[in-house]
Amino acid sequence: MSMPTNKAPGIIKDCLPVILGPLTDIINASLTSSEFPQSWKEAEVIPLIKE
Repeated sequence: MSMPTNKAPGIIKDCLPVILGPLTDIINASLTSSEFPQSWKEAEVIPLIKE
């Protein structure tokens, strides 16, 4: 799924009041229990070469 150009920041801002509470609860539960989904432990690192 892709968003039209310049739409992603706006949709996040529009949805924030709805998702903020549940998202906060999920993160707090994860921190309290010290259990994190595997996908939270993975990252893709892309080095930026200075010229």
